[in-house]
Amino acid sequence: MTSELGKTMPRGQFWGEPLRSSDVRGMTLTDYTYRPSLHIAPHRHEAAYLSVVLSGGYEESLHGGTRTCGAGTVTFHLPHEQHADHFGAQSTRIFTIEFEPRWLAHAAETAPLPDRPAVFHGGAIASLMVRASAELARMDEVSPLAIEGLAYESLAEVQRGARGGGRLPPRWLQRAHDLVAGQFRERLTLAAIANDAGVHPTHLVREFRRHYGMTIGDAIRARRIELASERLGFSDDPIAQVALDAGFASQSHFSAAFRRVTGLSPARYRRRVRMR
Repeated sequence: MTSELGKTMPRGQFWGEPLRSSDVRGMTLTDYTYRPSLHIAPHRHEAAYLSVVLSGGYEESLHGGTRTCGAGTVTFHLPHEQHADHFGAQSTRIFTIEFEPRWLAHAAETAPLPDRPAVFHGGAIASLMVRASAELARMDEVSPLAIEGLAYESLAEVQRGARGGGRLPPRWLQRAHDLVAGQFRERLTLAAIANDAGVHPTHLVREFRRHYGMTIGDAIRARRIELASERLGFSDDPIAQVALDAGFASQSHFSAAFRRVTGLSPARYRRRVRMR
């Protein structure tokens, strides 16, 4: 499937299928799924936006170059930047925050935003965006306040990256990150991951935390919770089966981990999403 060439997308409209969406204080937040092998022809968006890949991945072509965006990749686009996208063989899920011009102008008063697209592979900004995605799924009376704070923090990371020229992880570390993101349901060991990356485990642990803002264990748990959240909201599978398929050893272990991240039990989370 291929999109319409040269199309300009209004705020609140992407080529993905929206799972959930909400307008919050000058921002439009949407959780999208994209079909496997989707080709999106060169196009533009009216609004500036941040996006994070929650699962799957795609390649983005812009300004004569191509960049790979896997799980945990955050991109920042200014308005009317032309780009094209080519999605991989599996379904991809992307969380997006679009900004009204006045909101973005206010954020840029403290430090200039980049004048070109920016990309971040994991790190603090990815953690912030994942938390904002969880707030969209939760969406209670406190969520708008939490989302606004997370959005400001995310843009602060964009501004830091613009000043520092970005801090791209080395290829061996990207390889380790991709392994964790793709095999998070398996019983991975630190020794196996380090061996695949070709580095000492101590070096792997230190550099993974420095570049991605979390431990390897945290990254695995986060991916498991993301998968479980989607299954709870959009399937009728028993909670015990969801826990097993996401890589948890037991339903009780899963429930405790899920509550720590979302503040809700799996059953309550499912009811809330179904009500919405």
